[in-house]
Amino acid sequence: MIKVFRARVLYYRGEIDAATRILQTVLQRHPQMDGMRPILAICLSAQGQHTKANEQLTHKVRQVAEADYDISYWLASAYLLQGRQVEALRWLETAIGLGNENVPWFESDPNWTDMHQDPRFVELMNKIKNHREQPGDHPE
Repeated sequence: MIKVFRARVLYYRGEIDAATRILQTVLQRHPQMDGMRPILAICLSAQGQHTKANEQLTHKVRQVAEADYDISYWLASAYLLQGRQVEALRWLETAIGLGNENVPWFESDPNWTDMHQDPRFVELMNKIKNHREQPGDHPE
């Protein structure tokens, strides 16, 4: 897992080739780590390798993502980088439904910059913000 998160740091620093190599090595050694495949898919799509990226997004990955809000978010990001906005927003909504309400990250993640003006993305962010502002939702 340390290598996976190191790869994420490298990705966000713009060292996508290095991040991709690390993730490929990890998944070759531990192919059962299906939840990490969306992260590799993000890297591959960032390199323009959309077909290879999509190959990572298996049925098993989607099953795991249905139960984990981080993996759902990574899957959403992977679909977004492939230009599949509808699927990306569906998985972002899944991540939110599972409890990932990290609006500051959603709004600052460079992968999602192009979606900031999309009404569907704005609506999802507003739902989270409005939910947080509802009286009685938070103990005093």
